[in-house]
Parts: sequence; structure tokens; C-alpha cells
Amino acid sequence: MSAILNAGLSRDTNEIALRDAFKQHGDIVKVRVVCDRVTSNSKRYGFISFTSESEARTAIQKMDGQN
Repeated sequence: MSAILNAGLSRDTNEIALRDAFKQHGDIVKVRVVCDRVTSNSKRYGFISFTSESEARTAIQKMDGQN
């Protein structure tokens, strides 16, 4: 399993949207958007875990600079 950090997310981004954006690049094990405990708003970063390092690398290459 290999995880990548995705920073600069919109405050509206949730785990479903993040999974949907990355699922075309490989098998996803886990997605986590980090949120503020008080407001529940996204802290604008999250993690995506793929089953393999090669899938994670592909996702990084394909998604770099995308909105």
C-alpha cells in the first residue's frame, strides 16, 4: 500500500469527491480528508492510499496541477 498527500483542496472537498477524482488511476484502499474538529471544515488537505506504489505514482503524475 502506498499513500499520497493532496494539499490545496477546496474547503468543500469531502472524501467521496476526493475518491471520485482519483479512482481512475488505481485501486484505492482509503481516502481521508483532514477536517477541523470544531468547525468540521476541511483543512484543505487529505490522503489517498493506493494498493501499489506504481498506482500512487501514476495518480501523482496525472493529477498534478489539476483542480
